[in-house]
Amino acid sequence: MSRRFELIGKPPALAAVRPEAVIRELEQYLRPRLPREGRGVELRIRVAEALPAVEANQVLLVWALENCVKNSLDALAGRGGRIRLAAFRHDEGVGFLVSDTGPGIDPSVRDRLFEPGVTTKPGGWGVG
Repeated sequence: MSRRFELIGKPPALAAVRPEAVIRELEQYLRPRLPREGRGVELRIRVAEALPAVEANQVLLVWALENCVKNSLDALAGRGGRIRLAAFRHDEGVGFLVSDTGPGIDPSVRDRLFEPGVTTKPGGWGVG
């Protein structure tokens, strides 16, 4: 966690990052937490074979995907369901996907969803 906060406010150092390493790091973080934080939630992971490396900061990329998974856990709270985490070939590069079987995003928020500070949760920060 402290590695993340050291990066705030600084230009990120980019390097060749293996997509499967990103997904595996996130999986290692999530698996032990799912039984207590995601009751009734199943995590499904799929990583395409032979993906090219991406130019990224691995710490920040894992953090961004983790925030998306945490949003999925919130959406599935009390109802259970599935979260899908994937890395796949997209055109000439790589795509990452986090999806869930939750109720979806309220249409009144969709257009502003990626603006800083926009949240649908009481007390939320709008960073995920």
